[in-house]
Amino acid sequence: MSEVRSTRIAAVVAGVLLLVIAVLVVGAVRGAGAAVEEIARAERSPALGDDPQELHESWGIDVPHDTRVVSHRYGEVGPHGERDEVWELDLPAAERTGLWLPEEFTAPLAGADRTTAESVAAGAAVPNGDLDFESLTCKEELVQRGEDVLLACIDPSVEEYVLFERFV
Repeated sequence: MSEVRSTRIAAVVAGVLLLVIAVLVVGAVRGAGAAVEEIARAERSPALGDDPQELHESWGIDVPHDTRVVSHRYGEVGPHGERDEVWELDLPAAERTGLWLPEEFTAPLAGADRTTAESVAAGAAVPNGDLDFESLTCKEELVQRGEDVLLACIDPSVEEYVLFERFV
């Protein structure tokens, strides 16, 4: 009888130890996953921030200081620093002048511009469904510097500007 009891106790102790080890392994894996994600985010492009004044530095665009960044996504798309960026900006109504006049954004997002926007959004890791390409209207002209591209659009339904940047 004592052998059976000893065997049962040993089995229970082994089961508890296995459970404790499993919990520790799962915790370590989750912690490692979070650490890897943080490192990847930092390495993705450490020089980039969420300051819309970067648009001024890159393209010479005057960005009002009261501009709120709704979303800024970017991703490295090539081995030599090529990157895609998508900015969603909310400008105060009083600041919508010059480049930012909503009436200047009349071209439907179609053809090559649509292809560019979708490609940049994919490169910037914008999740499917986050942008409603159908509702966007854009400036007639694409801004280009060499092979670098800036496509400026507005989503009239939410009055937010969406800018697609590709740096080659």
